[in-house]
Amino acid sequence: FLCVGDGANGKGTLLRLITVMLGSQNVSHIGLQKLTSDRFAKAGLYGKLANIAGDISSERLTETSEFKGLVGGDMQMGEHKYGHAFAFTPFARHVFSINQMFESSDTGYAFLRRWVVIPFPHTFAVTDMDTKLQTPGEMSGFFNLAMDAWRNAGGQFTLGESITEAGKQFHEAIDPVVSFIKEMTVTGAAEEYQVEKPELYRV
Repeated sequence: FLCVGDGANGKGTLLRLITVMLGSQNVSHIGLQKLTSDRFAKAGLYGKLANIAGDISSERLTETSEFKGLVGGDMQMGEHKYGHAFAFTPFARHVFSINQMFESSDTGYAFLRRWVVIPFPHTFAVTDMDTKLQTPGEMSGFFNLAMDAWRNAGGQFTLGESITEAGKQFHEAIDPVVSFIKEMTVTGAAEEYQVEKPELYRV
């Protein structure tokens, strides 16, 4: 899951709420780029229910094979520094938040389909929401709401219109070619819609 939006819109509050609900001992906090570039990072996922990382880097993601393996249920080799390597199958769900979207060298379907992008378009006045929301009564209520929603959806995540649209925008944001085609070209079958390749490159 990727929560996207500028500051003061509830992303951090949600991530902290999920962490408390799952129990801090069951959650790791490893950023996306670190998971894909640091060979010791994925060992931190061992035995965790979720990996929750807020405000991840917007730097270009140049390697995605590790990420796809981690979220695809493949067996992984973990390694602690100065320790022995070990095999494990990670089951942690990844929840990230970001302000400015990263670009990626991988824009294929195998990468894109692994993301559920959740937009956070609204801004809220800064208040002590964590204290109010993380009482035992509120946490119990949130858990019950989550379970009801899960049962009503038949054990599947449902994607509303805003999330579906956010997924399309995610593809455009990480792939400059898609963004260019959308902004700078029009499509059609008639001859007037054709352009010579050198002219297209000049644009």
